[in-house]
Amino acid sequence: MSYPKETHSTIEPYDDILLTPAEYTSLNNVFQENSVNKEGGINEIAEFICNSGDECNFMIDNDVIKNVENSTSCSLTESVNINDNYCCKNLLAIKSLIEKNEKTTKSMLKQILIQLHMTNTSNTKIVNAIKNLDQKVQIIMKLDSRMKSLALPIPTLPTAFINLLPAKSIEEVDLLESLLSDEADGLKNQEELKTYVYMKVGSINSFSAAIRQAIDTCFIYKILSAFTHKGKTKRSFVNLKLFSIIYEALSGFRTDPQKEITFHNVTDNYIRHSGFLVSKEISSSVL
Repeated sequence: MSYPKETHSTIEPYDDILLTPAEYTSLNNVFQENSVNKEGGINEIAEFICNSGDECNFMIDNDVIKNVENSTSCSLTESVNINDNYCCKNLLAIKSLIEKNEKTTKSMLKQILIQLHMTNTSNTKIVNAIKNLDQKVQIIMKLDSRMKSLALPIPTLPTAFINLLPAKSIEEVDLLESLLSDEADGLKNQEELKTYVYMKVGSINSFSAAIRQAIDTCFIYKILSAFTHKGKTKRSFVNLKLFSIIYEALSGFRTDPQKEITFHNVTDNYIRHSGFLVSKEISSSVL
């Protein structure tokens, strides 16, 4: 079996750049003995490579490297100077803006303080005016109360009730009840007695005081001990015609549901406490 003969025609053009084993060993020793970071080692390697080829133009120019380094240093310095100038301008602009804002803020705060001072002064005047108005209203109310008392005519006891009011016994209470019947004469007596009671209490400002005064106009206090408000244990007070007279005479005071409740509560308490007075009088007489 025959093999084709090797031909070297295809590698002849690369003969100039291929290294012989001796040259490769020499180059490897140079790299091992010298550091790449040293300028002398770099020059030796360059010289060795140039000596290996006839047409090598490779060379290292130290002046060119220094010029590049100087150019780079100058560029960096100029860049830093430019950045410094730019930052300074920005800082000055920010400082100016802050000063303007401070002036504006101070001006606004000054205006607000002036407005607050003016508002406070106005509020003080308003409060003083309200105080003066309240004092005047109080004076008018007192004068109105006096005028109301003077405006009401002197109450005159109806003829039918002379020597009967206030009732001093249960018998007199029963007699008064008969005079206040639902007949013609009795209805007339009811209206006259209602007017009389109203004139007696119309000038009183306190509702509770007016209730007690109206009851005292019709009864002496100790007679009330014979009654209870709803009549659960004693005679019913609310079923009396005299109670209806008192209730209607005080209709001007009962302006809302709460006043209605107040009327019944005060009446109940007033009748309830009359029993304590009778017990105290009996105890005193025994002693």
